[in-house]
Amino acid sequence: MTITYFLIICLLAILFLAIAFGGGLARQGRDAGIRQRIYAGIWLMIGISAVMLINRYLYPANKTDVFGNTDYHVLEHQGYRFTDSVKVADARHSARALWDNLSGQGTLIGGEAHKLRLDSFFQPVFLENKGIFSLENPVYPEEIEEGFTLWQGDSLLLALKISPYARGDSMRYEVAFGVQDSFVTSHFKAHLVQGYPLADLLRHTDGWQAHDSLVRLCEGAWLLREQQHHPESHLLFFPSRDLFCLSLFSFNQSRKSEKSTKEAPAKQGRSSIHTIIEIPENARFFTGLGMAKSPVMKVKTAEGKYRLEFDFSRKYRLDHQESNQLFLCSDLRDVSQNVTQGGFLYPVFEEEENSFHVNATLRYAHGTARERLEIAVVDEQMPAKKGPLLVKGGDEFLLQARDERTGLQWIMRLTDLRADNPIGRNHLFGFLGGFLLLVL
Repeated sequence: MTITYFLIICLLAILFLAIAFGGGLARQGRDAGIRQRIYAGIWLMIGISAVMLINRYLYPANKTDVFGNTDYHVLEHQGYRFTDSVKVADARHSARALWDNLSGQGTLIGGEAHKLRLDSFFQPVFLENKGIFSLENPVYPEEIEEGFTLWQGDSLLLALKISPYARGDSMRYEVAFGVQDSFVTSHFKAHLVQGYPLADLLRHTDGWQAHDSLVRLCEGAWLLREQQHHPESHLLFFPSRDLFCLSLFSFNQSRKSEKSTKEAPAKQGRSSIHTIIEIPENARFFTGLGMAKSPVMKVKTAEGKYRLEFDFSRKYRLDHQESNQLFLCSDLRDVSQNVTQGGFLYPVFEEEENSFHVNATLRYAHGTARERLEIAVVDEQMPAKKGPLLVKGGDEFLLQARDERTGLQWIMRLTDLRADNPIGRNHLFGFLGGFLLLVL
């Protein structure tokens, strides 16, 4: 049953009803019971045709007709599983870290209360609580709603004044590069709801090119809200590693203490920072902002181990050739050395020597939508130990990280998108039964 045939049946049925009940049968005075049976029979035929039509497009018998079983399956990287802890950042040995593009030190520790231990980690970490993502590792807790100054010893490097325009629909950002410089209004005027890079704000100021070295020093520093998407929350300054050794003085404090904006603050910059963030079970969190923002993640406990899962995981559609042998890896070198027809690359690491790379081979055949898809997975990191693993739609499977000593495994899933479809065959028969009850 196709849509064309279904429409033809419906059209013929309507014409027959119009002719039969609009003229001939009604004028001949036929028995009302006969007319009712004819009427019900016509609608029964339409209802059965509708069920056949829906069934054909939901469960096609031919893999080239509408879709096959690989068209509604996707390969999904859900996250990572680890035993006790996992190194997420390591400036000295970045190839041993899950986030190998970040500086500082960071370790995620599983337990009754999961902990993220950070040392000199210069990326903001936001943790969700009651639907609000709040900054958990502020470096300078002083509010800078009215602006701030940055000092190197007794020398003023930068001053930024923040005030609303008279109409209140935009903000004024006034910048002074050093003690001798007068304030210049930036062309950037937006209200900050999440955050904005300090260097980009300075580049919207006329004459910034004369202070290019200072602007480059500000790369990686942010003006950000303590609570994301809540403009009424505190505006804070989050420094980069290069600015961390400097001293910050808030204009809010200056107004309260009546200090001059050109007077060096008593509080000097620090040399290191240590933070421990407690992450509740299933609580969502992320690091960074803008282009450096990480995926939203959460930590879960399962089967005596811990899972670092993505809130929105990356999904790949399967190839639908007759016979498929594909790679699944995260290192480009494994791609170049692979002799399969193609595959799936997860470029989550920058370091080629990263300890957490994976490499696997997938084999499966393209079938009809009425056939269950099965994939044979060979973990190339340890093929002799595990052998092929048979994975069906909806199943999770684990891939061993390159360095087995890390105890980390990738959590993969063959997701059956049709399984989440609320319309099944039982619903089709229910529809037909309800349709008949209404007609009869």
